[in-house]
Order: sequence, then structure tokens, then C-alpha cells
Amino acid sequence: MEFLCYIIFPMQHQVEAWIWFIPLIIGAAVGGGLIGGLIGVICALLFPVKGNTLAVLGMQGAGKTQFLSNLRNIDYNDYSATLGEEKYEKFTTTIGNREVTVEGGIDIPGGSDYIKDYYKVLVDKNEIVFFIFNSYNYLNDRDYRNETQARLDFIYDLIKGQEKSTMLFGTFADQFKDDSERKDAYNRIKESVINKSYYPLFKSNYAILDMRNKKELDEKILLNIFK
Repeated sequence: MEFLCYIIFPMQHQVEAWIWFIPLIIGAAVGGGLIGGLIGVICALLFPVKGNTLAVLGMQGAGKTQFLSNLRNIDYNDYSATLGEEKYEKFTTTIGNREVTVEGGIDIPGGSDYIKDYYKVLVDKNEIVFFIFNSYNYLNDRDYRNETQARLDFIYDLIKGQEKSTMLFGTFADQFKDDSERKDAYNRIKESVINKSYYPLFKSNYAILDMRNKKELDEKILLNIFK
């Protein structure tokens, strides 16, 4: 039945299945009257659209909550640290010219106290892993850099052997005075981990960006992840 639903109603993988009247209308046209419509309703009820699942991890104050807000097209002007676990509901967002559905999840604080309790669970249960850090602090604060690298090492050990999409990005690109300095920062960060076990993460999806720039977020990160 699931295969039949996918063949007859491929658009259900692009829109919310609770909009039952859409498969009803298409079912009537494709399957022939009432029977086709009933198949559409059954497909919507039994095989709802599954969204992408995200683990958004990173350093305290790096912009995890702002990233999730940008992804949901929600204005975010509160730059204080997240103090506890905050749940978000399933949502659909536009990336490029596509509608992408994301399952509900949790936004966790960036403090080190949350690593033991949350990182393994979130990495294991989700398909896409984001790690966010402050690129300016990484280059100018040794303790911050060491802590960032320790977390990356821990995450890499968790994802080894698993099929996960990963994306690393440094925020606060606006702290660099121009594009040349920003490009230099990008290369310096990459070179700083060239001998680390998790260096492969930096060879694929890695960027430095200004989190406030939604267009840049789409082009440098989201279009590469949500294919």
C-alpha cells in the first residue's frame, strides 16, 4: 500500500499530509472517482509526510536558536543564551524553490553540562547534524578553540559508521572587517584541524557566515544539506 501511495501521490512527500482534500482531489482524477479519492485519504492517514530530522548542536552563544528561527522564518531578536531545553514543532520551510518539511525537535543550550545528556541521543536519532561555533572566538580565544575541538572530536566518534549528513559553520562573520579577512579566517580554521580525526567534516560541508543574512544561510548551508 505504501508503494502504491508513493506512485499515485508523489506530491504527498512535498506537502503536509493532513491537507486531506489534496489527495482526495488528485485521487478522484487519477484513480477514477470515489475509489481514487478514498485511496488518497487512506494514503494521507496511514503514511503521513515524514520530515527531515535535525540535531542542532554547538557552542554557547554561537547562534543555534537564531539558526532554528531563521530556518522557520521566525524573527529572532533575543540574543540571550538558551537556558533550558526548548521544543519546536514540525514545520515546513522554503529553501530555494523547494518546500522542505522538518520534524519537531529540541533546541538545547550550548553549555558543556548538556553534552553528556543530549549529544549522543540527538546524534543517534536524527538524520542531519549541525554544529555551530563562533568563528571569531575560535581564532582569538584558546580555551574556546580547545572546547570546540573537543566537542567536534566527540561528535565525530558518535557519527562514525552512521549515515549522517553533517554541516559545520562558524558564525559572527561580521566580526571580520572584509571578505579577505573572512576568507583568511575560513582557511585558518580549516588548517587548525588538518591533523585531527574529524578533519573530513571540514572537507565537505563547512562555512563561515553572518547568521543574520538569510540568503547567505540558504546558499551556503541549507541548499547543500536539503537536496
